[in-house]
Amino acid sequence: FKEMNHLNRFQHLYDNHQIIGERNFIDATLSVYSETFHGTKVMSLFSCKNGLQFIGGAPKAKFWLLVSEVAYDEYPLEEFYYVKALEFCDSVGVDIINASIGYNKFETSSDNYKKQDLYTKKSISSRASSIAASKGMIIVTSAGNEGNSTWKEITFPADADSIIAVGATNLKGEPAYYASYGKENGRLIRPNLSAQGDEIYTLNENGKFALSYGSSYAAPLICSAVACLWEKYPHVKAYDLIQY
Repeated sequence: FKEMNHLNRFQHLYDNHQIIGERNFIDATLSVYSETFHGTKVMSLFSCKNGLQFIGGAPKAKFWLLVSEVAYDEYPLEEFYYVKALEFCDSVGVDIINASIGYNKFETSSDNYKKQDLYTKKSISSRASSIAASKGMIIVTSAGNEGNSTWKEITFPADADSIIAVGATNLKGEPAYYASYGKENGRLIRPNLSAQGDEIYTLNENGKFALSYGSSYAAPLICSAVACLWEKYPHVKAYDLIQY
């Protein structure tokens, strides 16, 4: 969430005490505002304000800003950081989680997942996501951007049961050229939902709006819709809301 706490478009969140707190599960000595802009761009789709030209999808929601993803390399340990983040969310009463993560390949090739590992509950992040969902939280996860790679499929934990995995579309509502492939297997359909993730405007590090690409930017649109729907029907249980 680099620079988020210094950008005017987010100032209302701090003034109105909508940022409940922050945690870095990789290194507690590092601020969540210290490394990359990815989370800042994602947050702009939730609650950034630019007059009436740009309003995030859930502008009055309250947020925990949590970091579990190492930005510059990929190791299996990051899935355990994510487990820690999910456990924390459960402990503080989080209702909805937007997870902008996706795993399939790691720095050490022997750690890589195989395609046949999908939908088998092999991934620790997928198993943890299902457990978190069973606690009554709604987990919204980006489905991945592997459609034009050799992997092609969705990434972990988007294969988890009882969550919402979000694919990216282009402006025409068609799957983006890089959108990860999913499958339908009985009641399990992945991705469950899709939203525009291709050529979507987000706030960049200079406080200006610029185009972004990927399912990480489709997920907060669906997550915002979940927040609005749950606000309207607060007594509906998480799993039933997903079925809507």
